[in-house]
Amino acid sequence: DAPIHAIEKNARFNNVESTSSDYVLVMRAEVAPPESHGQALRASHVFIDDDKAFVSYNTEGPEYRGGVEVFDISNIQAPSMIFQMIVEDTDYSSIFYDEGKIYLAGATKNLDEFELNSNAVLEVIDYPSEDSIQNKVVDISSFTATDVKVHGNYVYITSGSHGGLTILDKTTLEEVGDIGMDDARSIAFNDAHYAIMQGTPARVKIYQTSDNSYVNGYNVGGADTPESKSILNITNDKIFVPAGREGLKIMDFQTGEVLSTMGLPTLEGVEEEMIVTNGVSVNEEKIFCANGAAGMYLSEQLPNSIALLGSVGFQASANYVESRGQVMFVATGTGGLKIIEIVVYNPGDGDYIPGDEWDDHGAPKNLCEEATEVDQNLENLLTDNFIETENLIDRVPAYFADGVVTDLYIEEDTDLKITFYSEATLFKNTLGYYIYDPLNPPRSRDEINNMTIIYANASAKGSGGNLSKGDKVCLDNLKAGSAIGFFLITKGWNGSEVTSGKYIHFTSKHLNTDRPKQFRQASLLLRAEDHQLGILSFEDIRLPGGDKDYDDVIFLLEPTNTNSVDFSKLTPLQIP
Repeated sequence: DAPIHAIEKNARFNNVESTSSDYVLVMRAEVAPPESHGQALRASHVFIDDDKAFVSYNTEGPEYRGGVEVFDISNIQAPSMIFQMIVEDTDYSSIFYDEGKIYLAGATKNLDEFELNSNAVLEVIDYPSEDSIQNKVVDISSFTATDVKVHGNYVYITSGSHGGLTILDKTTLEEVGDIGMDDARSIAFNDAHYAIMQGTPARVKIYQTSDNSYVNGYNVGGADTPESKSILNITNDKIFVPAGREGLKIMDFQTGEVLSTMGLPTLEGVEEEMIVTNGVSVNEEKIFCANGAAGMYLSEQLPNSIALLGSVGFQASANYVESRGQVMFVATGTGGLKIIEIVVYNPGDGDYIPGDEWDDHGAPKNLCEEATEVDQNLENLLTDNFIETENLIDRVPAYFADGVVTDLYIEEDTDLKITFYSEATLFKNTLGYYIYDPLNPPRSRDEINNMTIIYANASAKGSGGNLSKGDKVCLDNLKAGSAIGFFLITKGWNGSEVTSGKYIHFTSKHLNTDRPKQFRQASLLLRAEDHQLGILSFEDIRLPGGDKDYDDVIFLLEPTNTNSVDFSKLTPLQIP
């Protein structure tokens, strides 16, 4: 594989908002853009084909620099770059893949090298290619080619000023048709027609695919910013128009009537001109809008309106979003490629956020480390401290004193390794975590919107699971100023999936309201002298029942940044 420039996995919930209690949006991975001459290129478009993501890049301003990258996305939490091409003197605005070829719409200043009459080009690259990169460049009569689609036996390219639509034979790349129009920005197909969007102002023209005959045209309004991206989408009965500062407009395909609209927010410190709807894609009833500096918006079509399900901010401009099933791939300019998953979230029904894929036994498939050794001195301390069936509340009352810390507070950015140490129970329990603002902690379980599974079945090999002592799951990119709580679902694993189990124990004691107040501490978070880690353990039977030995599952919490957690605030491990 080609070297990856920067990928952040499981980038948590920063800048993510969900307005629906049935869904949450989870950032699964972030891929930084490549650089050219020390300057980050801008992700302009993304196209998904099976388990591959094709990303095009360009450069802001008068310079012409671009690139193409292809990622293996079979594991969305760990995309792997498998192809890269960085070019001088050419920008790429849009990308499409079909039958072993990558199609790129853009502009170049190499008119003499490619014997061109104008700057706009279609570039076609063989992919995959066993030898050197083979490409063909086709002259498009305009300043910039803005979009490209392959449909049937033809390639369709839109182009901006003094351009329009150019149609090429897919095999020969010879021009077989053209339709002149100003500021053509994108093209989309349904079963029998294609639609072309124009800008300044937004207009849509409908053509019959079979013979390219004109059918209808609609004045939409909006999309007034010159040389801007505007990628429309159509179905057999609707047109979805990214109207720039006027947001999203959904129109009746037959009549042009505006059926629904979705405006744009006002963001403090962000210029209005930067908040624009650049592109829209549709997957069944879900609508995905790339809204520039406002990020990506996910909505759902209702019979007479649009319901906003959630949004994600990127600190970069969202230029286009493509979806595959419940996963979104967003081209975010200098923010690169973002991969976001739509997760059905209803803990009461056993629907949590999966932190990773797991095997048939409920063990994570993507451990960051396996069966690592645990320091022998620490093992001795744990063995002396946790004695099966012996009541730890009576043995070490200090662990249960008022004010003991049971959640982890992050003071500097860090990753966190969560090591499975042991389990001593007949139950197949599930471990998860949640992140919250310590200045505004959840007052009830219902206020937690990010309960995420770490170990679907926290059971060892030979004890109903597939874990070994020292197996580690890594949580990446935990932010300073956040707090992490953990939860254990007693009997959460039913042999094939995570369920709501028998009951749930939270490390945030005040959330355990299903038991008497004096018995709400179901876990311990301890420190061991000379070890920069925390010891997390649970009693899996709801108090006042159970043996109260607090050794039913034990984990070690180790931040990669040793300054990120003040372990002195944790109760020290004591030898009774």
